[in-house]
Amino acid sequence: MSSTARADYDRVAYPGASHAQTHPDRLATLARLHGMKPAAVERCRVLEIGCTDGGNILPMAFALPEARFIGIDVSDRAIASGRATIATLGLTNVDLQLRDIVDLPADFGTFDYIIAHGIYSWVPQPVREKILEVCHTHLAPQGVAYISYNANPGGHLRDLVRGMMKFHVQALSDATEQREHGLALLRFIRDAQPDASVSRALIGAEVDWLEHSSLASFYHDDLAANRAAFYFHEFVHEAGAHQLQYLSEAAFHEMQDEVFAPAVVKALHALSGDRIARAQYLDFLKLRRFRQTLLCHRNIRIVEPRAEAVLELLVSSSARATSRTPSPDEGVAVEFQAPGDASVTVADAVSKAALVHLASVWPVAITFDALWDAVQGRLQAAGVLVASDESQRRTTLAETLLRMYAAPIVQFHAHLPRFALEISERPLASVIARRAIASGESNVTNLWHRTVRCDDPLARQLIFLLDGTRDRHALIDDLTRFCEAHALASDGDRTAPSPKAVRAMITSALEENLQKLARMAVLIE
Repeated sequence: MSSTARADYDRVAYPGASHAQTHPDRLATLARLHGMKPAAVERCRVLEIGCTDGGNILPMAFALPEARFIGIDVSDRAIASGRATIATLGLTNVDLQLRDIVDLPADFGTFDYIIAHGIYSWVPQPVREKILEVCHTHLAPQGVAYISYNANPGGHLRDLVRGMMKFHVQALSDATEQREHGLALLRFIRDAQPDASVSRALIGAEVDWLEHSSLASFYHDDLAANRAAFYFHEFVHEAGAHQLQYLSEAAFHEMQDEVFAPAVVKALHALSGDRIARAQYLDFLKLRRFRQTLLCHRNIRIVEPRAEAVLELLVSSSARATSRTPSPDEGVAVEFQAPGDASVTVADAVSKAALVHLASVWPVAITFDALWDAVQGRLQAAGVLVASDESQRRTTLAETLLRMYAAPIVQFHAHLPRFALEISERPLASVIARRAIASGESNVTNLWHRTVRCDDPLARQLIFLLDGTRDRHALIDDLTRFCEAHALASDGDRTAPSPKAVRAMITSALEENLQKLARMAVLIE
């Protein structure tokens, strides 16, 4: 990588963040669904290319103390920051190295999982070739490589506005000014288009996207000197030249076509002669602009996910019935809503009982056998009789869960994090979460490696205080003082409540809020 690129990343830092789709649990799960035998998540070896300050792999290292992690990056500033965090957290199983991937030695070792998020599309062709070469050379025989990149045809839309912005801000050197002037130009062009025109809608969508992006993202992603997008078949061809093959997308639901009308799905299947062609046509239909592709060695036999694989995985779901008292009876339809827009309507008693139970134990993931036993117990308690033999019903449930995974309503896992659901006498939040709060962040990485948004200042303070030294009385004392100091209990122009009232409010809500944090997978044993 050039010295100019290094200077850019040192001048405008690109803070690391957790990406659930890169976690070894996700990669191992998808590998197992497709017939592979990946390394155990608990003791795996992970390499992240372009790790920045370790914002992605440091939470992994904390949650997987017996695994080993190496991150490489060209930014002195990012590596120094990450190493300071490692020292603060006392992590001994992760190493951040100031390295350029083009100089990676042949004896660097092998890794079960290799991650390259947000780098492939932003480096020159020789560096892209090196990334694929490293994935081939340093990936374990049953290893999985994750590479994200800008995809076409959607990438053409981004290039449309990118070219205009780059021309407009070429005389500016300050990143903040570049962002302000670039967005001002796009708004001007958008507003100049006829109200109902396609061009106004397209540019408006890009403006909406960029207005919510960070300065670092705008500077490094949209104004970067190197920014390329690829058709899926082009990327797969390049990977094949390095003896790698397409395994899956990290977001399994992105591979599905059920969002389209049956006639479209039928035509898609008729067009696509193989899984690569089908995926490419699906990109055309979705105007896909970004991919998170998993690769493995070309000599591995890949199979389509089957119900049998589900029996060997853990399953979880936070989807909840939209009705307060969902009917357990066979044939009565019940809608279940997952976070976001995902929903499913289920009428068979077994599937309904499974979703109700998974919601009751969330965020825990359980084995298929444990779920089956719980389903039988719930049906028996409700007096629901289900026809057909048990073997067939187990198979049907596994098939249903696989379809729900594609929805996505349920999640599959190869590993269960060590979070706590029972609230101890002196509750303890993960040091990763507490450090994020101490740094003034509102985004917290939980033990499922997902980002949890915490906008409430009192909730953030509670997380910060959960260092394992405070019992309930101490927490109430400290939270009361925090509220009084920051006037958090006042309501607009109304008179602030008395200290006694504030304390009573905190006391009554503490247990509920601790339970919420536990279900957010933030507390540890």
